[in-house]
Amino acid sequence: MTALSAAQKAIRSVGKDAKNDFAKYDYVSAETMISECRRALHKAGLVFSRTAWEMKTTDFGVTVVSKYVLNHPESGEQICMSSEMVVPPAQKQLDKATLAALTTSLNYMLRDMLLIPRADEPEVDNMPEPVSAPKPTAKKKPAPKVDSSGSNALQAALALVIGGKANPTDYEAALFRHASAQYDREFRSVEQLPDEYVKRVVEAHDVKIEAATADDRALFGDKD
Repeated sequence: MTALSAAQKAIRSVGKDAKNDFAKYDYVSAETMISECRRALHKAGLVFSRTAWEMKTTDFGVTVVSKYVLNHPESGEQICMSSEMVVPPAQKQLDKATLAALTTSLNYMLRDMLLIPRADEPEVDNMPEPVSAPKPTAKKKPAPKVDSSGSNALQAALALVIGGKANPTDYEAALFRHASAQYDREFRSVEQLPDEYVKRVVEAHDVKIEAATADDRALFGDKD
């Protein structure tokens, strides 16, 4: 479709207009992404819309399945497509969580369709370096011990926090960089993050660790 090619050429990137106050990084809000994509599509004579959506229960939780259609009225051509997005569990009321999943689904569908790169990839690179207080001695701080008894609940709670973000991958990368700066070591997975750090992240988002344990079993099954 020639018109789609024109729309892709018309939008090269979308500037970041929002800021994550906890992890201190900038990102593109869903509202701005949708608005800019809409402008590029209309300029190319294209009409994009969600035609239907439904909720589905899976082994991993509740998801929203959306169906979309891209129309070019002048030629009569159209392209049908669909996407599936996880509804963030436990953090919000179901209606608000569903609306958030629908918005996120539309955001990523538009970005993928128009091949929009993330500006200044990765976004976490724009995070300011944390200011550390002077160390009283040269003695290196030992790595924190992991309490395996509470790790599963903490990891489940952290999964809820990350899953509820508009840009989960970017937020996760921001956590790794932020934690690496604090602990003087590199982190490449959420399992490597110290429990004390994960707990601070979870508490900052008002997610109850006890409630997360039940959600963990629902999402991943009981672990012997």
